[in-house]
Amino acid sequence: MKIFGGIMKLKKRFRILSAALAVVMLFTACGNTAGTPGTEVESTEDSQVTIEQDETNVVTTPSEGTEEEEPIVEVEPEPTPEELEQQEWLKYMMPKVDNYLNVRVEPSVDAGIAGKLEKGDRAEILEPGPEWTKIQSGNLVGYVSNQYCLFASEALAYAKANCRTIATTTTDGLRIREEQSTESKIIKRLDEGDKLVVDTSAETEDGWVAVRHNDCTYYVSADYVMVAIEVGTGLTNVEIEEIAREEARKAQEEEERRQREEQARKEAAEKVARDNNALSEVDDLTLMAAIIYCEAGAEPYETQLAVGAVIVNRMHSARFGGTLFEVLSRPGQFTPYRTGKLAKAVAESKAKPSCYDAARAALAGEDNTNGCLFFNDYNGAKEGIRYGGMVFWW
Repeated sequence: MKIFGGIMKLKKRFRILSAALAVVMLFTACGNTAGTPGTEVESTEDSQVTIEQDETNVVTTPSEGTEEEEPIVEVEPEPTPEELEQQEWLKYMMPKVDNYLNVRVEPSVDAGIAGKLEKGDRAEILEPGPEWTKIQSGNLVGYVSNQYCLFASEALAYAKANCRTIATTTTDGLRIREEQSTESKIIKRLDEGDKLVVDTSAETEDGWVAVRHNDCTYYVSADYVMVAIEVGTGLTNVEIEEIAREEARKAQEEEERRQREEQARKEAAEKVARDNNALSEVDDLTLMAAIIYCEAGAEPYETQLAVGAVIVNRMHSARFGGTLFEVLSRPGQFTPYRTGKLAKAVAESKAKPSCYDAARAALAGEDNTNGCLFFNDYNGAKEGIRYGGMVFWW
């Protein structure tokens, strides 16, 4: 009985412990769902759960099937070539003068002159100011008075109106074409580095540049040229003096060359005169054969005879002189006499046998021109009797 009573007591204690454990578990479960103080739990229709803490921090769990919106990124358009050109010229100025603008060492009209900017020169702006601007152009650095200057976009507009635009080729074999088409006639092929003046007044299609060549407007591909406004560079006083000395040296050399050529022409003329004077002592047959050789040496015999006949006809005319030498030496008539070619032909016995035959016949009175007094190479402009490549008239 004692044993049985002990077992019953143990069962009773076990039920008490089980009940206590159940109570603990119940409170634990309630703590997991009740939340902490200051926390609010809400349930939405689509089971979206929002937890708000201290009314300041909100965390949202998106429901299924909802996509997040991507942020909109605005992309700025690429600047146009014109806009890039405008931006580039923000740092430049040009003098608005008819001749040149003095660049001074200090911002004052009383300061010394560092150099000059001529019309068409361009300078970089170093320090802008209300009345004076510090600039640099090549080796020239100094100050210019703003009242004689154009800046940025105004300088660009002035350059376009007063300076040439140059297209420089960037490859060998670039073709100048008659029209704006790769199928158009090829006018010329260019080498890398060749420069052409751009015809800025011509209308062009995209991808083409209008250029001037032999006083005409043609076209080249814009992909193979670099187009830029041709602007000058300022000069320092030292550079100006060096250029002046170089120009003086070249002028002196040119004058010396001119004097040498003049002396050579004078000596040649004196020699021709001496030689021509000597022609007065040459017999008529030799002289006639020589002039026929000079005027018609490559022509057929009948043409050579016609030349001789015209000369004889002149000998019989009071207009040209009475002797063969007088006819040939008359001013402005026979070029071979004036240049010394006739005297050389006589001295070197250049006349061909056919020239001598024609000379004998003409001096004997044979005339196949019917009394003509003039002859020249035939070019279609003069009517008359034609022999070979020459024409004869009265």
